Amino acid sequence: MSDREILIGMQAGSNHQCDICGKDFSRKFCLKRHLDTHLSLERHECDICGKEFLHEVSFKRHMNVHMGLENDCDICGKNFTYKSLLERHGYIHTRPNQFACKICGKKFADKSNLKRHIDIHTHQNQFACKICGKKFTGKSDLKRHMDIHTRPNQFACKICWKKFTYKSNLKRHIDIHTHQNQFACKICWKKFADKSNLKRHIDIHTHQNQFVCKICGKKFTGKSDLKRHMDIHTRPNQFACKICWKKFTYKSNLKRHIDIHTHQNQFACKICGKKFSDKSYVKRHMAIHTYSNQFAACRICGKEFTRKGVLVTHMKIHLGIKNIQCDICGKELTHQDHLKTHLKMHFGIKNYQCDICGKEFTLKGNLNRHIKNHIGIKDNQCDVCGKEVTRQVDLETHLKMHFGIKDNQCDICGKEFTYKGDLTCHIKRHFGIKDNQCDICGKEFTCKGDLSSHMKMHFGFKDNLCDICGKKFARKSDHKRHIHTH
Repeated sequence: MSDREILIGMQAGSNHQCDICGKDFSRKFCLKRHLDTHLSLERHECDICGKEFLHEVSFKRHMNVHMGLENDCDICGKNFTYKSLLERHGYIHTRPNQFACKICGKKFADKSNLKRHIDIHTHQNQFACKICGKKFTGKSDLKRHMDIHTRPNQFACKICWKKFTYKSNLKRHIDIHTHQNQFACKICWKKFADKSNLKRHIDIHTHQNQFVCKICGKKFTGKSDLKRHMDIHTRPNQFACKICWKKFTYKSNLKRHIDIHTHQNQFACKICGKKFSDKSYVKRHMAIHTYSNQFAACRICGKEFTRKGVLVTHMKIHLGIKNIQCDICGKELTHQDHLKTHLKMHFGIKNYQCDICGKEFTLKGNLNRHIKNHIGIKDNQCDVCGKEVTRQVDLETHLKMHFGIKDNQCDICGKEFTYKGDLTCHIKRHFGIKDNQCDICGKEFTCKGDLSSHMKMHFGFKDNLCDICGKKFARKSDHKRHIHTH
């Protein structure tokens, strides 16, 4: 008795399940044929791509792909080896999606597809990966996923040296280099190596992001993308990083985040030496060096970009296009990411804290600038008077003072100011607002700067020195008046 017959005899009453990989079959004949994949040593290897097949019919079907005997779907561009498969695929486009899932409302053209879909809800991802925690509805899906962790990335691309677990994945990747992105979008002229990728991209233009998140307003071209996005709002951030305590919705995202701490920027750019924690970040960064920026340069300020989409967003700043509005205060913003940051201010979300004084900030950039004030870093110097300031925007405002630019005007009396803060104080004086009080004597002041000068008098601190007679003053205004006496 052969090994296959022994296994089939052992599994006679097991509803036709394979004891080796756990895959289920509806008929005994299907299980018998499946066992050949585990027990048979005879393989048919493709001389062109190296892929192996157990059955000769599968091998011949595969060879048709290399011989160019393929059938393309005119609607979605998907390729098929046989015309019969193409005709069966056409039902997806022509037949109505009459079978709907009662849990999420998704529709299917075929009842069997609906049944498989329902398993996603009912099985509740019962098969979990013990390495990264990712969950799967089927045992076979988990088995395929495990190859990522257990099998070495032995197939390397000789053009960019990216590695793959399977030879078939390497072959598809090489098409990116060899096909030279021959399929171009006629709307934005972005190019793709594959026709199906082009079709998916066109949906971005034609569907016009029809699926909108009701919580944050972000738009998506596909219903499945919106569904995944909703997890951010509905599922709790239950996975926390024990190094910086940042929280994540998915365990896989936490794992990737931890690499930032543990890998210590081990991936370096070979051109400029800049280091990154993830290989994908290096790849994106390399575009700055390898891709020509001549078609992605701002004509107004000359700033260069590697991606046309980023340039379009940047141009909105110059043109004053603000088509995204905050529902709370009505403020208009240029980009969706700016709205997200702006909303954090409304909800008091401050994730960045200064280790020196404990002050908290919404933006990381604000924290970095704040730390510069602590350690005395002023890397922006005025070419006119030599004054040093921390931020570039402060230097630009300071230069307005030299050139007499006053673009902040009082609507009440028409007086103009260089600094917006000076205009705010001036308007307070019109209305008699004094919201800065001295803790020592109780005297009230309109501006915070006036209170600071007043406090110097209490403590005898005089830092305004007359270069002619050596007399010292606590307030800058008293020092200026004194100068005129000489």
